[in-house]
Amino acid sequence: MPKPNIMIDNIRIKRVNLLFALTILWLTGSAQDLQTVTQNGNSTSLGINTGAASSIFGVNFSLANTYTKKLVPTGFNFWLSNGAEDGKLIMPYNSSENARFHNLGLSIDKNVGIGTTSPLTGLQLGNLGSEIAAKQISIPGVYNFETVKLGQIGNGNSALEFVNHSGQNTSYGMRLTTNIDNGGTGLQFQYAGSQNNYELLNYQTGMFLGITGSVGIGTTIPTTKLEVTTGNNYDQLSLTKTTIEGDKGAGIVFKNTVNNGSTPEIGGIQAKLLDGGTGYVKGSLSLYTVNNETKIEAITIRPQGNVGIGIATPDEKLAVNGKIRAKEIKVEASNWPDYVFEEDYKVGTLEGLESYIKTNKHLPEVPNAKEVEANGVALGEMNKLLLKKIEELTLYVIELKKENVAQQKQLDQLQKTTK
Repeated sequence: MPKPNIMIDNIRIKRVNLLFALTILWLTGSAQDLQTVTQNGNSTSLGINTGAASSIFGVNFSLANTYTKKLVPTGFNFWLSNGAEDGKLIMPYNSSENARFHNLGLSIDKNVGIGTTSPLTGLQLGNLGSEIAAKQISIPGVYNFETVKLGQIGNGNSALEFVNHSGQNTSYGMRLTTNIDNGGTGLQFQYAGSQNNYELLNYQTGMFLGITGSVGIGTTIPTTKLEVTTGNNYDQLSLTKTTIEGDKGAGIVFKNTVNNGSTPEIGGIQAKLLDGGTGYVKGSLSLYTVNNETKIEAITIRPQGNVGIGIATPDEKLAVNGKIRAKEIKVEASNWPDYVFEEDYKVGTLEGLESYIKTNKHLPEVPNAKEVEANGVALGEMNKLLLKKIEELTLYVIELKKENVAQQKQLDQLQKTTK
């Protein structure tokens, strides 16, 4: 098996040689160069305690590259300090052309730092206030610009980002982020549609969790525990039941804490599947309450739009099983019976009316008691009918008045002739 190598940027050091050199240092304590190799104008030196005056031991590495087009920085060194950084392995790396990291530190408690010499956790990227680029981890994918990123992406903006391919030349993004400057104090779940370039990904916030526990969907400023905001119609919230059962469906349950500490349901909204046939789907909606732990179906809306209050299967647009109290009820009607006072309207005789009442025990056109008990009373029609009877009664009274006046004249005339 080939011996492993150490590769730092463009610098390759055989592990066995480095360990051999350090072993010599440990045994001899000598502070002299152990090896100098010159090849094609490239000089490499390995020395002991040559990089820092306060070091217990150090290794300097310099390389002047004359046969590649890339300038390789010099002055790469690491040492075990006995000074201010006591007990830490420090690897500073400075380059005017391409500073990949400023330094790497390994503390005595096994913490590793990149961009910092004082890591406080198992792995720390950078220090507080240092440049953002040094505080990100990136794991490239396979297609397009797929990647997984974790770290700081701006001042007050940290994120975990997933970019995945959606086609041969496009990728989409999903991101979990906090951004105090754009979205407020909370956690944002963001999405970006497919693009052919990473820089074109346009992230939008789909859901927001505020520091007070409020959740916003389509908004980053929820004013209630759950707020859904959208500019579209009919798609604000969808509840789905995935099994087929008659008279059952998705719903919303309302609960509340009670005296014994439990949280029973106190009401809710219930949808019911009435017909699941293709092209014949029917459903109803009920608002229910709870009375003495018994569910009461208070209001029901049937498929055709009929509404029942206290009635589960209303046959009319509004059916109420109980009393109604209102300040005013307006009933629309047509063919109001003013026609009774037209000249050509013929009202029946009182004798005929008397005969009909004796036979039927109710007025003509008026429903009898059994009909009312069975079918109820249509207020509009009944009001028209009652008004018609009042107008006919008025005609009877007028006719009777005329007869009384005529009879009075006859009586007066008879009295004059008898004197």
